[in-house]
Amino acid sequence: MLRRSSCALLLLASCAGGLEDPDSFEPPRCVVRNLKVQQDILQKRCGTGGCHAAGDNPAAGLDLVSADLVSRLSKQETTCGMVPLIDTSSPADSFLLKKLREAPPCGERMPPIGASLTPAEIGCVLGWIENETQKLQNSQGLMSQEGN
Repeated sequence: MLRRSSCALLLLASCAGGLEDPDSFEPPRCVVRNLKVQQDILQKRCGTGGCHAAGDNPAAGLDLVSADLVSRLSKQETTCGMVPLIDTSSPADSFLLKKLREAPPCGERMPPIGASLTPAEIGCVLGWIENETQKLQNSQGLMSQEGN
């Protein structure tokens, strides 16, 4: 019995976060195959209702619906701290992800209306940013090689 209790305590002590700080847990990676994050999450949850849709005046100048989203957001600075919305050198530190999580560095958590994204959905967005960033870097590498 003592041995089981010791193992349980050891496992609990090794966790990165606790119930008092649930955001310190890493969000799960997206396990849904064929999920199109831009269409299935960002457009449906953020790109409707006059928020971040394509058009003349998306909220905060942020269009989450049009093509080449990662390329555009890696060049578009936030109105908070003037950092790019997507950090191609460190996708997990992207400001876009910070705005989806509890207590962003400035402003309010997104989306402000309706339910917040779940940790699984945020994990999908992170995985999508990582994959799209890799594709972007690979295509830029190919273009620079062709130019030589």
